[in-house]
Amino acid sequence: MSINSILNSGLSALLANQAALRTTASNISNVNTPDYVRRIVQFQSQTTDGVLGGVELGSVKRAVDQYLNGERLAASSTAGETDAADRFLDQLQKAMGGVADGRDPASRVAAMTAGLAQLATDPASAAMKADFVQKMKDFAQGIADLADKTQDLRAQADAEIGTTITRVNDLTKRIAELNLPIQKATIAGDQASILRDERDAAVRELAGLIDIKVDEGASGRVNVTTTSGYTLVSENASEASHIELGAVSAETVFPGLTVVRRNASTGAQIGPAEAFEKHITGGSLRGLLDLRDTTLPNIAEQIGAMAAGAAEAFNAASNASSAWPAPTSLTGRDTGLLASDALGFTGKSAIAVVDGQGKLVRRVDVDFTAGTLSVDGGAATAFTSTVGGFTTALNTALGGTGSASFTDGVLTLNGSGGNGIAVQQDATNPSDRAGRGFSHTFGLNDVFVSSVPTSFATGLKSTDAHGFTAGQQVQFGLRSASGAISQQFTYTVSGSTIGDVVNGLNAAAGTNGSFALGADGSIAFTPTGGSAQRLEIVGDSTERGTTGVSLTELFGIGSRYKMAQGTGLSVKPSLAANPNAVPTAQLDLSSTTAIGDIVLASADNKGALALQAAGASVKFAAAGFAGAQSTSLSTYASSLVAAIGQRSASATNAASDAAALRKEVEERAVSHEGVNLDEELANMMVFQQAYNAGARLITTAQKLYDELLQLMR
Repeated sequence: MSINSILNSGLSALLANQAALRTTASNISNVNTPDYVRRIVQFQSQTTDGVLGGVELGSVKRAVDQYLNGERLAASSTAGETDAADRFLDQLQKAMGGVADGRDPASRVAAMTAGLAQLATDPASAAMKADFVQKMKDFAQGIADLADKTQDLRAQADAEIGTTITRVNDLTKRIAELNLPIQKATIAGDQASILRDERDAAVRELAGLIDIKVDEGASGRVNVTTTSGYTLVSENASEASHIELGAVSAETVFPGLTVVRRNASTGAQIGPAEAFEKHITGGSLRGLLDLRDTTLPNIAEQIGAMAAGAAEAFNAASNASSAWPAPTSLTGRDTGLLASDALGFTGKSAIAVVDGQGKLVRRVDVDFTAGTLSVDGGAATAFTSTVGGFTTALNTALGGTGSASFTDGVLTLNGSGGNGIAVQQDATNPSDRAGRGFSHTFGLNDVFVSSVPTSFATGLKSTDAHGFTAGQQVQFGLRSASGAISQQFTYTVSGSTIGDVVNGLNAAAGTNGSFALGADGSIAFTPTGGSAQRLEIVGDSTERGTTGVSLTELFGIGSRYKMAQGTGLSVKPSLAANPNAVPTAQLDLSSTTAIGDIVLASADNKGALALQAAGASVKFAAAGFAGAQSTSLSTYASSLVAAIGQRSASATNAASDAAALRKEVEERAVSHEGVNLDEELANMMVFQQAYNAGARLITTAQKLYDELLQLMR
């Protein structure tokens, strides 16, 4: 080896190890810098014409493990998704309350039942009536508050979706911006480590918001796609959009998310926008979408089913009973029925006018099956079997003692001259229309009311006139399991019968699903894609006659009405204002009862007992995560409390597990990528010794040159 070769070897060693020492010093100084990735020095041999000529710095690379990095992104996505579910369900569980504070539905049902038991022992007690009405109000308010809370949480989830979308856009834009200088630096032979650190940090944050896959090319540019394959970042960046709504209710239809690609330099849109939800399969964004569009609506439907079941059961009992003294007027709910509709009842009922002492003033016995009525035990006379025809006949039968009227879907019965009015179901052959008695069908003596019907059993048949105006329209949207409105279709009213309506709905739905009229007069929709598809009402301009009731409200089409049954529950205003109107008694009419006999007594507790028994066996419609069932109100309420609690606990466990996994993967990644001071100090000693060795080579070469110069003299 020549002296020059020795000198070159020493010099190259000095320069290479000097650079290595700078890298090590940089690692040490950044030991506490967030997102800093340790740099690794790589040496390579210098050769000239195949002859070893020293050492040089090959490259300074970042200590990145691609496998760990992939696991890191996946763990972040799962943690983000489960954390969203945990946070929201925990809020709902806390809002529901518990046994300790008596605010949960099961505790409120127990309090209402206890109040009824006390009232049954002394039905004339004004204090006990007031206490029971207060417990009813507490129950209804608790249900309404819980239902409102689910909608508030949907609004909160939607707001977070908007914030998350904004952050996703910021991150994808920044990653695209960093791609260009990193690519240029890589082509020029520079690793651009600082820029890569920043880009990796942005990618990791993005993974917590939405599931992604990352592929880095040889040029240094990364391509970021969702796991479904949609490209978020390449040479360009995608931009998602979200329309944030203000107040959210059961009627709210959330606009879909859209995404477009934009030129990274000019910002110009590339290609058409498309639905974004189907590309989101993980991250906090997926968790928020599932909460807003699936989990919370399903829970809201179950709350609505409990409210509707309770209202129907108690209203059935109250409509077969009466307050004492009997009220001078009974005003029903808006049924959506028309005067021209077929009456549709079977069985028997009696309408009685009584004075302030409970003495019978007049009775009208109605045999709906036969289509006749009789006054004060007289001969039976036929009536026209329509709602309007029956009302006219009843009004005539009441004579000067009372009146009956039917306007815009509402039936009203009045007593005259201060007399009261009450209705009795026949003991052996009670009146019935689609499972409801006469008074219950019209809601003459309801104790609970709601902003939407608590039952969609209209009793209408396919041959009945539909009562809507031709040309009126309903716009439907079908929301898929991903949360996107996958299909929209419009039904335009035509034809004349309910059967024509069903046929028209099916024609409009096409391959999206089918509508069917049930035996009870309700209309159900079965989506082609299964129960994961949710039918939403985008708009409904229909009205049945002049009732103010739309087609979808009348038949309960779409999930909005199931959810609204909970938000609108309350005690009937007239009862809330006058607790003495609690129907604690029942008419006592028999074939031998005569005018002037006492048929309603203050001490009668049969109405209170009927209300007490009402909660023992209640029919609950299929809703949300629960199927149709017949059980006690107490059991259903307890099951709902348990279901929400279990879902919250499962979400907490899933979030805890995901957080633990993310921490474990993060620690392993950091242990590989992070700076270890002991290791760096050891490297520094090695590089210093190598530097010193190079210096000694130069010193040795210098001495050899000096010796040669001496020999030449």
